[in-house]
Amino acid sequence: MKRLVMLFVVTATLLVTPYVADYDFVLLALPIAWMARDGAQHGFLPWEKPILLMTWLLPLFARFLALKASIPLAPLVIAIMLACIARRAAYSSREPQPEN
Repeated sequence: MKRLVMLFVVTATLLVTPYVADYDFVLLALPIAWMARDGAQHGFLPWEKPILLMTWLLPLFARFLALKASIPLAPLVIAIMLACIARRAAYSSREPQPEN
């Protein structure tokens, strides 16, 4: 659960800052990698794979769509990723935790 909170903070950082450049999207590598690993171990929730793919492809298309088509795609995709992390946290909190 602590890791999910850290992933949520890292991802939310990109939404809070007023200016995000293309090279700032490297921060999304952490939640993408962790969500992919956790999904491979415990199973993916519905729509997690397409959301991870969309987030992974975001740096490739965000600037082009923002400049040419005036579509600010980055905040929308990052907000969807935040919702995906929150949903994973809610799902994992319902599972019984192993005792150490």
